[in-house]
Amino acid sequence: MLDTFSQKVLDPNRAEIKRVIAARFGLGEDGFALGLHKVLTVASLIEREAKVRSDRPKIAAVIWNRLAEGMKLDINATVSYSLGESRANKKQLTHADLTNDSPYNTYVHAGLPPAPICNPGLASIRAALDPATSDALYYVAKPDGSHVFSRTLEEHDAARKAIREGTR
Repeated sequence: MLDTFSQKVLDPNRAEIKRVIAARFGLGEDGFALGLHKVLTVASLIEREAKVRSDRPKIAAVIWNRLAEGMKLDINATVSYSLGESRANKKQLTHADLTNDSPYNTYVHAGLPPAPICNPGLASIRAALDPATSDALYYVAKPDGSHVFSRTLEEHDAARKAIREGTR
């Protein structure tokens, strides 16, 4: 398994991984293992959130943008993971779920969770390394699994409302 990971992820992407961990986390060569852990954690969030392949780089952009702004990530999949429902995202989260004090709950704790929440695929790893160029800070899932991306909370709230009402 480790050999396959090296062949498919580390060897062909090492330079890009080093670039990302230096740019995003300020880590040098001696921080490669920690930086890789963080990149894989981001990729795991993308893996669990994206249902449509083309959304992966956009979700990656939102995650990186929110981290850069010091915002909480507010990712539903981390709440499902913290509740012990890691095999599938919980269909409907409750307000109580969002306040669960697990270190994985990104509604409660700022920054990345302590570890990946799943085993990310290569597409999610690549999205984490090469996110879309976007200033979006929010996204919301539509019933078909695709997402609407927004720059402001007001746009995000309007998108959520339109999805609930079936107009988007």
